[in-house]
Amino acid sequence: MTETPLEEPAPYRRATRWDIPIDDNNHPMGAGPVLLIANNLGLVLEVWTEENTPQPEPTRTVRTVASTDLIPNGYEHLASVTNGPGLVWHLYGTTEAK
Repeated sequence: MTETPLEEPAPYRRATRWDIPIDDNNHPMGAGPVLLIANNLGLVLEVWTEENTPQPEPTRTVRTVASTDLIPNGYEHLASVTNGPGLVWHLYGTTEAK
């Protein structure tokens, strides 16, 4: 009896969590669509993206922006989250994957 060789597993999607500090700096994050954003940890945004690889790689650059901050050139809006009365954080990312 001949055994059939195992095939490589097909890529699959999964929700992946990224912790993005609120610190006016650039940070790496996956390039998949944003599923959810939360601010439960103080000065960190919790961001979930849908990634298509078994081991997601950070492939885009993101940064947090407050409502009155300037938006960096070349960045697009990904999501926003509120944290108390009147405070909103916005997540912006590069438009092309790095």
